[in-house]
Amino acid sequence: MRSVSLRTPVCFSRLLVDAISIAMSSRNQRPLQMTSHSIESNSKLSPEMHISQHELQKERIPLAFRDYCAHLLPDLNKCRRANWYMPWHCEEERVAWNKCQYDE
Repeated sequence: MRSVSLRTPVCFSRLLVDAISIAMSSRNQRPLQMTSHSIESNSKLSPEMHISQHELQKERIPLAFRDYCAHLLPDLNKCRRANWYMPWHCEEERVAWNKCQYDE
């Protein structure tokens, strides 16, 4: 086993690799190997944009809000402007946008 002095800089990842290799050699087993195929099959599919950049510019959606839920904002903003931004109006549109943001 390697001795570590306080004056020698220690790389945590190297210590972790050493610990794993010692544990695996004592059990005579190989560590699990992650392949690119297994990573791709476990990841979610990326969502698609339902609104074009031109439409977002036309609706004057700020850049900070141009994400995968931006297709819900034009209807929400129209409803808000029509109802003078009253918080009890446009509840369905607001909840749909918040749910989309949460799921994303």
